[in-house]
Amino acid sequence: MKQNLFEVPFWHMKVANFEKKKSQLIDLLEDYPEEKSGVQKFYTNRQVVKEKDYYEKFVSIMSEEINHFAKTLKSDLEVVDVWSVSYETGDYQTPHSHNSTGISAVLYLDLPSDSPVTTYIQPWPDIKSNDTIQLSVDVKEGDIFFVPSFILHFSSPNESMKTKRIISWDIKEL
Repeated sequence: MKQNLFEVPFWHMKVANFEKKKSQLIDLLEDYPEEKSGVQKFYTNRQVVKEKDYYEKFVSIMSEEINHFAKTLKSDLEVVDVWSVSYETGDYQTPHSHNSTGISAVLYLDLPSDSPVTTYIQPWPDIKSNDTIQLSVDVKEGDIFFVPSFILHFSSPNESMKTKRIISWDIKEL
């Protein structure tokens, strides 16, 4: 009898009143411009955004979704980091994870139909082939995808002529 020894949970939700919240988030991000520097293959504001005010405004805009997710987990949550990333044509993100504990979220703020979504890498190889298993999730603009922070993930090069933009954040349970 086959049973699973381990499994990796994930959560997928749509942002309520997305167009209104998208406008509010874009207004917020105008005060925290993204930069492309060093070996980065994308634009981000992660290195410059450490202000408590930014976190509080983000949590205020996204409180409905964060509270819904907290109820789903039956736990109190704290957003511990939040940043945006924009991928212009050709930009990509190499495989990485965030932390060994907690949950990471990605909100697809601008997602052109021909741009890639996040690809997640299974933490162990296939038992028959020893291949690395990768999964790209079916998301649309206005969706949030939550995974354990230790899961490796990446974004393939954006082949769209339009910019793909996400907001990502890390959460810890209290």
